[in-house]
Amino acid sequence: MTWMVAPIFVDSIDTALTHIHAARQAGAEALELRCDRTGPQDLETLLRHPQVRQGRVIVTVRSAEEGGQFTGSEEERLSLLALSCRGRPDFVDVEWAAWQRSAQWRRVLGQLIAPWGSGPDDQRPRLIISRHDFSGPPRYPEAELAELAGVPEASILKMAFRARSVHDALTALRLYEIARRLGPRPLVSIAMDEAGQISRLLAGKFGAAFTFAASPGHGGTAPGQPRLTDLKGVYRLDRQRADWRVFGVVGWPIAHSLSPALHNAGFAALDFPGVYVPLPIAPGYESFAAAVDALRQWPQMNLGGLSITIPHKENAYRYLRERDGTMDPTASQTRALNTLFFRAEGSLGGLNSDGVGALGALAEALCIAPAGLSQYRVAVLGAGGAARGIVAALAACGASIVIYNRTLARAAELARAFAGAAGKITAAPLQDFRHTTCQIVINCTPAGMTPNVETLPLPPGASLRPDMVVFDTVYNPRETRLLRLARQCGARTVEGLEMLLRQAAVQFEGFTGQRAALNAMRQAVSSAHK
Repeated sequence: MTWMVAPIFVDSIDTALTHIHAARQAGAEALELRCDRTGPQDLETLLRHPQVRQGRVIVTVRSAEEGGQFTGSEEERLSLLALSCRGRPDFVDVEWAAWQRSAQWRRVLGQLIAPWGSGPDDQRPRLIISRHDFSGPPRYPEAELAELAGVPEASILKMAFRARSVHDALTALRLYEIARRLGPRPLVSIAMDEAGQISRLLAGKFGAAFTFAASPGHGGTAPGQPRLTDLKGVYRLDRQRADWRVFGVVGWPIAHSLSPALHNAGFAALDFPGVYVPLPIAPGYESFAAAVDALRQWPQMNLGGLSITIPHKENAYRYLRERDGTMDPTASQTRALNTLFFRAEGSLGGLNSDGVGALGALAEALCIAPAGLSQYRVAVLGAGGAARGIVAALAACGASIVIYNRTLARAAELARAFAGAAGKITAAPLQDFRHTTCQIVINCTPAGMTPNVETLPLPPGASLRPDMVVFDTVYNPRETRLLRLARQCGARTVEGLEMLLRQAAVQFEGFTGQRAALNAMRQAVSSAHK
C-alpha cells in the first residue's frame, strides 16, 4: 500500500505540532519532518512528543546543496541526523551523494539504523537513500537508480527530479518496473513540478512506497505536491490498483481544470476502476502527438481516454485522422475533437461533445427546446476548437450565427464549413461586435480564464445590452469578468460550468460504458469552486 506522507518544515515546535495535527486529520499516514532549520534541542523534544509518535515518521535534514535549507557544516548535519536516529523515528532520509562521499557518515549512521531486511524487533530507524535533481530529469535514470540499489543498508530507494514535460513524468513512473528487476526493495519515484504531477497522482497504481502531499494550511515542500485531501478524496490513492485504467484532460494551461474533480467523483460513485488526471501538454501538434503516443503506447499506463481542451482540439482531430481513428459526424465536420477514446483492442475513436453541452445549457437558460434556437441571432466570439463544436450544434438547429474573431480569415473558414446548414452563418472581424444586433453572445475564447481573470473577449468600446443572453464557456472562475459585466447591465447569463457538466457526461459514458453519475459530478465541481 502506498502511504500518503505530509512533509512539514519544522521552524518551531508549536507550529510543527499544529501542522502535524492538521495533517493527521486530513488523512496523512506518515509525516516527513523537514528539520533543515531545526536546532538539536527542538529536534530532540519534538521526536519525544506523543503527537509525533502516533504514526510513521521520516526525518530529513537536507542541505542547501541538495535543494534543502540546512546551511551548517556536514559535521553538524551528521550530528543532527545521528540525534534523529537516537530519537527512533521510523525512517531517516539521506542523500546518496552524502552517503557515498563520507566514510564517517556510513560508519556513524550505519550503526544507528536497522539494515534492510531486519525484523520488526529491531526498533532502530530504517534508511531511505535518495537522489534529488532540481535542474531536470536524470540523463541516465536506470544507472542512477542502480547506484541507489547498490546501498545495501537502504530499506527504501527514492528518486526525485524536476520535470519539463509529461515525458519526464513517464520516466519517473517507468522506474518502478526497473526497480522490481533490481530487487524487492520499494521505490519512491517523483517528477516534480506541474509537468510531473501524474507521478504523484498515480503513485498507488504503480506501487510506490509512499508519495508526498501538502496538508491543510501548509504549502508543501516541493513544486507539484497535491493536497492531501485531493490525493485521498479526488484521486482515491489508497484504492488504486495496477490494473486501473487512466483517463485525463489535456490542455495548456491545465492546473485550473475542474475535470479531474468532476470525472473522479463520477468514477467513485460507480466504484469504477479508473483514475482521471491533469496532463499539461505544450501547444503545437508535435508536442501533442508525441505526448499522447507515449501515454497510449506504454501498456502499464492502460490509457482509456482523454478530454481535450485549449489549445489542442484541432490537434486531436489531426491526430485521430492520421491514425485512422473513427469519429462522430460533428467532429468530422468541425475538424475539432474534445474527446479521444483508446479502446482495449487498440482502436481509436473520438467525438466532440462541446455542442451538445452548450446547446443543453443555453436551451435550459432560455426555457426552450434546442430547436427553438432557430429564432435567435447568435454572436460567437472566437473561431477555435470550442467555437467549432458550438457553431456546428447551433447551425444544425437553424440559428443565425455571426462568428466574430480577431483573424477574419479564420472566422470565414469556419463559416464556410457550415455553408449548407439550416441556419445562416457569417463571419466578421472582432471589432464589428460593437455594432452587433445579436440576442445571444457566446464567448468561445480563453479570455477571462484563470489566471488571466481580468481579460475580456470583447473589442475596445464594445458594450452589452439588457436584452442579451451572455454565455461564457470559461468556467474557472465561475463568474468571469464578462458575466459580471452582463449582469451589471441587466442581461441574462449562462455559466460555463453548465456546459462543462453536460459535455462531460457524454465523455464519461464513452469512457466507462455506464450512465454518468451527474449528481456526484455536479456536487464535486460545486465544492471545488468554494
